[in-house]
Amino acid sequence: AYYMARFQTFCAETLKLPLDHFRFRQHLPKEMAHYAKDCWDVEILTQHGFIECIGIADRGSFDLTSHATHANVSLAHDVSVEPYEVTRLSLDIHRVAIQKEFRKASRLLLDTLKELSSNPSILSQLKESLQKDAKVDLSLFSPSLPSPTLLTKDHIEIHTFTETLSTKKVVPSVVEPSVGINRLLFAVLQNHFWTRGERSTRTVLSLPPLLAPYPIHLTSIDSPSPELAELIEATRLAFSSSTSRPCLILPDHWRIGRKYAVSDALGVPFTVTFEPELSTATIRDRDSGEQVTVSLSSLSSTLLSLVTRPDFFSSLL
Repeated sequence: AYYMARFQTFCAETLKLPLDHFRFRQHLPKEMAHYAKDCWDVEILTQHGFIECIGIADRGSFDLTSHATHANVSLAHDVSVEPYEVTRLSLDIHRVAIQKEFRKASRLLLDTLKELSSNPSILSQLKESLQKDAKVDLSLFSPSLPSPTLLTKDHIEIHTFTETLSTKKVVPSVVEPSVGINRLLFAVLQNHFWTRGERSTRTVLSLPPLLAPYPIHLTSIDSPSPELAELIEATRLAFSSSTSRPCLILPDHWRIGRKYAVSDALGVPFTVTFEPELSTATIRDRDSGEQVTVSLSSLSSTLLSLVTRPDFFSSLL
């Protein structure tokens, strides 16, 4: 659930996908791998319908349990819990009586009893046999012993005791999120691509500032004067230094309309057009086409807010 919530936030707020353009789909039991306890896909709507772009698999404790088995180490973790009682069985071995009766075979018998003492299921069966028949054939539980190997209460005793515990051993589970970058990029580009105008000749790529290759386009209406060119370069350096992001600068001789069209097609969210009087600049929003004028003294902080705060442009209107 945690990773599903994180990926929902990622799709809605980072990728800016409409809520009805992505969904979660749970795998059917026959679709899941043998190790998976549960598995969900994030599917995004494209021209081919919903396609899988992200997978979230709950692998349970399969990985750590398998590793612990093959490495012969315990990877269980003690977790504090509310005190609880457990009933256990303990095996008391009367070594002297066993050695006296079984002599040379006593060593193998004692080793076998030591090994069986950690198995609650076998201890329960031994106790039941001793109570019912007053004896037990230990060869039934260990093929290495001669048959029969009969033990009585003179040789072993099994007691029941209650223990209070405040910890519980838990093998951590593993959740495996996987993201297919090719499909995800395809889905994002297709969801943010559209055309402007009735003739559909001007393409727009509405990438959010975080994903846009160039978050800002710097330009002027006409070919800039030396002072204006110096100001544009200073703004570019200041923005790149504070954000580690590049700015788009197109050829000076292009008309402003062509520059807008190219920057829209490249997915640049904002175009900053410097005025000839060197006191103000106009910021144009790519998707709405709306423009707002700001002073050069506040331009640097404004640009930083535009690329870090999703709804900042609307506050400037």
